[in-house]
Amino acid sequence: MKIIFDWPPNIDEIQKVFPVLDKVVFTYGNTLYNPHKEPISVFLLKHEEAHSIRQGGNPKEWWERYLTDKEFRLAQELEAYQIQYREAEKFIKDRNELYRYLRKLAGDLSGMYGLDLTFGLAMEKIKSVL
Repeated sequence: MKIIFDWPPNIDEIQKVFPVLDKVVFTYGNTLYNPHKEPISVFLLKHEEAHSIRQGGNPKEWWERYLTDKEFRLAQELEAYQIQYREAEKFIKDRNELYRYLRKLAGDLSGMYGLDLTFGLAMEKIKSVL
């Protein structure tokens, strides 16, 4: 996956749907857009690779559906967060640290995407089996 330190080509459309926070990254096709030049963990990279795979050869169509269909957006993000958490489980062996990481992911999932999802439900869903 190629990483570019810039905004994705559809940033204007994204900002119309939900606020773009600091430190956020975007995948458009096989490119990860990292406008704030944040370090990309192997866990986050797996999350973004999942989006890239789902976008296939038509990221424009995927993004159009992602931005207009909340159920689709939730399904796409939930799968990516589950993959990200599973990857973290391979490396984070301290259960308290892993729990804190899960809480961070649940906070992001329940708060960043304009979804009707509580923090508790986000934690439960991220931990559930893919």
